[in-house]
Amino acid sequence: MTESIQHKFYTHSREAFTAMIQAATSAERSIYLESFIFLQDTFPTHNFVDIFCEKARQGVRVVLVIDALGSYSLDTAERVRLVEAGAELLFFTNWFRRLHRKLLIVDGSVAFIGGVNVGRRYIEWLDLHIRLTSRLFVRGLLRSFAHSYA
Repeated sequence: MTESIQHKFYTHSREAFTAMIQAATSAERSIYLESFIFLQDTFPTHNFVDIFCEKARQGVRVVLVIDALGSYSLDTAERVRLVEAGAELLFFTNWFRRLHRKLLIVDGSVAFIGGVNVGRRYIEWLDLHIRLTSRLFVRGLLRSFAHSYA
């Protein structure tokens, strides 16, 4: 018996941000984020750093792998807040390659992937992002995340 593919497309960054925030807020075990641009200027409506800090303090494993160049403007105070809350914050720093994937996996059961960067300037962009809940796809994305994390 084959599993049906559960998905939802988002064509606007604001909609994708809202769905990603909702998923992260419901996390019980893990939040894995991989992003080229991750900035803390999307508050108060989409405060990713606050939610990630709160979840890390609750014992949820929070791992962020972000591109060092693309996320260069992430405020040092926000970096410290994430780490002090218990999140793992890793910067991809290969000078000849960039980390352009935009991926969020929550509890190993829901994944978001597409073109949406996290930052205020992108909130009104028309961009494609997809939410997947198929175990087969989420497992594959977890393996992909593990390559960046290693």
